[in-house]
Amino acid sequence: MKITNFLKLDRREKHTFLFLLIGSIFNGISLGVLLLQEFILRKTLFGNLFELTVLVMIQPVSNLFSIFFYPLSKNFKKKNDFFLLIAFVGKLILLLMLLTKSSKIFILIISVFYIFNTFMNPLFSNIMQVNFSKKNRGLVYGIVSSVSVLSTLIVSNLAGKLLDVNDNLYKLLFSISAFSGFLCCFLFSRIKIRKIKQKKIEEKISFLQPIKIIVKILKNNRDFTKYEIFFFIYGIGYLIILPAIPVYFVDILKLDYSKISFIKGFLGQLGYIVFFPFVGFFLDRMNIFLYSSLTFLLLSFYPFFLLISSFVRSPFFFIYSAFLIFSISMSAVSVIWDLSSIHFAKDSDSSQFQNVHIFLTGVRGIIVPSLGYLILKFSSPKLLFLISTLFFLFSSFGMFFLFNKFKSS
Repeated sequence: MKITNFLKLDRREKHTFLFLLIGSIFNGISLGVLLLQEFILRKTLFGNLFELTVLVMIQPVSNLFSIFFYPLSKNFKKKNDFFLLIAFVGKLILLLMLLTKSSKIFILIISVFYIFNTFMNPLFSNIMQVNFSKKNRGLVYGIVSSVSVLSTLIVSNLAGKLLDVNDNLYKLLFSISAFSGFLCCFLFSRIKIRKIKQKKIEEKISFLQPIKIIVKILKNNRDFTKYEIFFFIYGIGYLIILPAIPVYFVDILKLDYSKISFIKGFLGQLGYIVFFPFVGFFLDRMNIFLYSSLTFLLLSFYPFFLLISSFVRSPFFFIYSAFLIFSISMSAVSVIWDLSSIHFAKDSDSSQFQNVHIFLTGVRGIIVPSLGYLILKFSSPKLLFLISTLFFLFSSFGMFFLFNKFKSS
């Protein structure tokens, strides 16, 4: 492949890159359908505000199950065989959408999907750590992610148009998502992971004691702990407005599926495609605290523009701008989400650092959308947009403070 020659990949890196590239196309197709999940619940299944909040909580809360990744992975002779468990249980579960039109069963199926999906992240992180050199890692990640997001963009927009024709087609769309996700995991399981000696965070640990690994990592790696504090604050800003978006789009603006998929599926993904290769490249060459600070500062304009849109007669200029900014800044967030654990892990197993990262996402996922629900129940999306803006700004200033502190030390 010409692109692998351009990247100057060795034989193992070429093999891994090819499987990641093809698998990510299928993953993008699968996630393109999931992108519209809360709107399907609200518009087609007539889910109430509480059910909507539960649905948007599922993805972050399911990250709590990441603490079981390490003990579960010990049951597999090859770590990437774990992908097969995710494929058969976590992906094909979406086929059950064919049998129901209940909002509660819809939420239950989505829950199982995300619980198993959370195990993909530490596996992916480990592949990136051991199969790619540091100089290629960020750029390879960016290219693979761009291809995945391009698939998501195309599928989500097609899905929106199909749902406007017949909203019961969501059952067929989730079946396509199930098979695509299965193929992604199967391809990832075929990757030959390089065997290297890594420092053990914990030699022996029972299935019910994985929390000890998290405590040990946070205790022994202070820089990582400080980074996670302000990443946690960023996450509050991100999660608190999740219940507000479908309410704003469906209940207040009365948008159809085509309009929603254009905003969230096109504008909300476009920045990923264009900037993913570059954000990975810059992360390889920039201080991670400064990188995160600038990213969160840009992201603060996303809820701020949504706030402005709620006060003007023609809101779409600000809504379009908000989601374009969202997609650009979240392309950078996605890179630090997946690769920051490698930066702090150094010679240790990055998948265990990534578990800490994911677990803390689950912790805030229990609290923050619930708080958003309560505010939304007694107020309006406007207040949540304002609160989100303030949390993004605070996380940006916090990361910049850490950057200056480490630069002067």
